[in-house]
Amino acid sequence: EEDDEVQVLTFTQVEYDPSSQAQFLTSTAKEQEYFSKLDPMIKTKLVNDMTRYFIFKGLSKGSFLKSKAVDEVIGEYKKSRVAGAIFEQAKGKLKDLYGWDVQGPPTYMADSLPKKYQDRHYVINVCPEDESGAHALRLHTRHDSGRNGLLITVLMLAYNRGQIRNDTARRSAFKWITEEQMYKYLNAIDMSIPDNAREAKDASVQDLDQSVPALLAEFVAQDYLITDKVKSPETDFSGVYYTWGPRAALEVGMKQIVFFTANILDEQPDPTMLLEVERGEGEEDEDEDDEQE
Repeated sequence: EEDDEVQVLTFTQVEYDPSSQAQFLTSTAKEQEYFSKLDPMIKTKLVNDMTRYFIFKGLSKGSFLKSKAVDEVIGEYKKSRVAGAIFEQAKGKLKDLYGWDVQGPPTYMADSLPKKYQDRHYVINVCPEDESGAHALRLHTRHDSGRNGLLITVLMLAYNRGQIRNDTARRSAFKWITEEQMYKYLNAIDMSIPDNAREAKDASVQDLDQSVPALLAEFVAQDYLITDKVKSPETDFSGVYYTWGPRAALEVGMKQIVFFTANILDEQPDPTMLLEVERGEGEEDEDEDDEQE
């Protein structure tokens, strides 16, 4: 039975993380009751409009807030206390039609995320397990495979070469890497990428339709990455830090980065790193609490 439970990884999120469920997408009994009393045509229109809203967000890789979705889609019916029922039915329809899901940031990131990210939600593609690797192959032969490769590489560098920061009040769910370090590593991997951001703005890199700084800015806008500009006399560092964003945690996941790193090195995944991922960041918080005691 244990063999049947082995997770085969692709480069999009394979397994659904129950801890990151978007709770507002479930409805209360009262909301279902109020929704059932609406005119059937109105109910169909509201659910279809919300499903369409989710689709547009998914295609553009944009995040959304519940309050804005209510204002933009439900409009005059938002006082009818039917939002939860509409969200729930639209989410179900989205999954039935496209296999997409709507999730919020993983709960283990809650303590480290800046406030503006904590209420955001994302439409993501929850892919089935793929033992043959066919899905991963299709993903990386698409026209935007260069972008995907850059994103995965940056996430890998942050995970493997980044550091836990001591100069921030927020506990970090992920390690941070400086912009300076990141460009040096990218240059070591691909010499066509300059070893600094200033020169990289005008550099042309094979398989990339934009410069590396432009693509990094796009990843930040899509919440794959989070940046933090720092001027700290305590650490003698002035510049930009990069770390994982909530979308990267949902769509990529740390386990896939461990496998990706091992594949590059032509090695088996490090059992210790896999164990750390399996334990999850929740236990990391417990360890910190034990140390404080």
